[in-house]
Amino acid sequence: MGSNLVGRVTLLTNCCSTMGEAIGRRLGMAGSRLVLSDPNPQRLASCAKQLSEIGVDVHAVESIVDLSERKQRNTLLNEAVMKFGGVDYVVANMGDNMIRGDVMNMNETQFDDMLERYLTVPFRLAQDAMPLLERSGHGCILLLSSVAAFTPFLDGGLFSIAQSAVVGMCKALAISAAPRGVRVNCVATGVVTGDGSGAIWDKPSNQEVEKLCAMIPAGRIGRPHDCTGVIAFLLSDRAKYITGENVVIAGGDMWGVVRRFTSTPLRCPYSAWSQSPVDANEYVERRRRLVERVRQAAPKESAQRPLLIVARSAKEQFSAPDVPYPFRQCSYFRYLTGLPLANVVLTILAQPNDELVSTLYFDGRSANEELWQGPAMTTPEITTISGIDEVKRHTYLQTDLETQIPHAVVSFDLKQFPAKSEQLAEVLARFGGMVPLREQIDRLRWVKSKTEQQLMRATCDVGGRAMNAMIARSKGVRNENEIVGRLEMESRRRGAAWLAYPPVVAAANRANTIHYLDSSQEINEGDVVLVDAGCEVHGYVSDITRVFPAGGHFSSAQRALCDALNDLQSQLLRIVENVRPLRLNNLYVAMVEAMSKKLLEIGLFPSIISQQELIHELFTLQETDKICPHHVSHYLGMDVHDTASVPRNISLVPGVTFTVEPGIYVRKDNKLAREDFRGIGMRIEDDVLVTDDGVEVLTRHCARESTDIEHLMKF
Repeated sequence: MGSNLVGRVTLLTNCCSTMGEAIGRRLGMAGSRLVLSDPNPQRLASCAKQLSEIGVDVHAVESIVDLSERKQRNTLLNEAVMKFGGVDYVVANMGDNMIRGDVMNMNETQFDDMLERYLTVPFRLAQDAMPLLERSGHGCILLLSSVAAFTPFLDGGLFSIAQSAVVGMCKALAISAAPRGVRVNCVATGVVTGDGSGAIWDKPSNQEVEKLCAMIPAGRIGRPHDCTGVIAFLLSDRAKYITGENVVIAGGDMWGVVRRFTSTPLRCPYSAWSQSPVDANEYVERRRRLVERVRQAAPKESAQRPLLIVARSAKEQFSAPDVPYPFRQCSYFRYLTGLPLANVVLTILAQPNDELVSTLYFDGRSANEELWQGPAMTTPEITTISGIDEVKRHTYLQTDLETQIPHAVVSFDLKQFPAKSEQLAEVLARFGGMVPLREQIDRLRWVKSKTEQQLMRATCDVGGRAMNAMIARSKGVRNENEIVGRLEMESRRRGAAWLAYPPVVAAANRANTIHYLDSSQEINEGDVVLVDAGCEVHGYVSDITRVFPAGGHFSSAQRALCDALNDLQSQLLRIVENVRPLRLNNLYVAMVEAMSKKLLEIGLFPSIISQQELIHELFTLQETDKICPHHVSHYLGMDVHDTASVPRNISLVPGVTFTVEPGIYVRKDNKLAREDFRGIGMRIEDDVLVTDDGVEVLTRHCARESTDIEHLMKF
């Protein structure tokens, strides 16, 4: 295979990616001497060491981290000449695709970054290396591309554009290089793990592997080493007459997998029509932890008595006879069971020895109800989802409670969970000394499990991308209600069950009403529109606020206010990243300080020149006169204002999710404000997860800078 590669010098970029490692190993074992570069010096040293240990002659150029700079490209080539005397082959492996999403939602920076990485850098590297390759006598350039060049990925459209350009560049370079005795070819991978495309096959789950394998003629997903033999052949003298070609490696798929998995609408991993990733064991563990917390809160003298926890689901509500509202489960009940059932009761009976029995009281549906509404959940389905021990009919509830209550400590919140069942109300009314339940569940819900964190990532990603798509299609929109419809559509098509709450869509001065829900008024071309919206994915919600100009361009005053607010948001996110201990109330104090400085900078209030005076005027007056009458943050999770009983003056811990949402509201009647700012209300809101080593801004893909917003609305 590789005898004529012996002693030849190969320059390999991004050698530490999955594909890069496989290429380096194959060429090195075939006898080629390797000059390696990678943007991560630590990984580069490790890769070089591993290759050296198996006998490969390798030189790692650790000072090269950015090949977009000509100086660094020249350094790389000079190192090759100094170490090995020249360069025979250039393998332009440009690494993994990190930019995902609808191509129409991409901003200028993302577009430029994508084309620079996959087109500009390999083109310039080919130009710079050409004299060395020409001198070699058997020079060859090998470009790596993807099947995305031929069938665009809906959530990787920008990547597809770049890969199409790479295929075209291969042919253009081949024509130019042929008279110089240099060949140029391209290998396009597809349905290969670790190919860096970001497609479903790049890093698939076990379930996805099964589906993919059933559709591929070769019967399996490809691996990087399936591609390296072709690469070695194209570099070798055996391929002397092959140039300007694009070789596709996709297991004989003939684009079936590619089309199926890239032409469907963008969906999150946990869409409303997929099974919840929260399994029964997690619900069992939540109930066990709740029992522990309630026992700690109960009177000490009751430690040797059984503990009875009673929780009721939400009740089905009707807007008219036989016309139900969409059912949303009580978040507390869903947290404990995961069940979407209305009018049911859960009891958890815990013995002093910690033996737990969870029982669901559920009547199912009559034959007539099944005719109209379909079959109810079966007992096996209920236990599979929730891990509940037994399911009984409601007729057993009163008898069971009357038997258990006299001997147990009872935990139930009558105020938060009204006992709408007469049986339940009658029995519970006889018992006075209950341990509150809601606060105990709030403390459990406050810190999200790893699975919950994944769901928060999913709902925030869907919400952010839906917001981008809505803004991109709202230039010239004439009514607030139209935006509500677009938000709903963009969220649902990406996998959300529905919007997380009635959205705030407020144009012009109406944006100064914090929770304006009418959303039915006309929008003028010069208005700024404030949109506060989120979506729900498997019971977890996002909460995002952005502003955009109805006509596609901000006025000077609107831009000044928007840029000031974005600068403020960036400052707050840096505080969130770096300050420990982090408390939401402290973040509010920081917002007041930073906002007052920003407002002085832009001259919002010409008559106020002192920061302290500004703080007094804007933050210590009556609520209606304040420039920002709300807090800068609240907790987020299964409810938009999540775990309300948890105070905002305690230190945050890993697993907590919260919002950061400064707002500047300049009412029309604000006489202190400069006239061109009056009637403008703006808020920017992002969702943040505290991690073990910092924070993660879950809504980072949602455009917020004025220039990015305007760019979204260009087309």
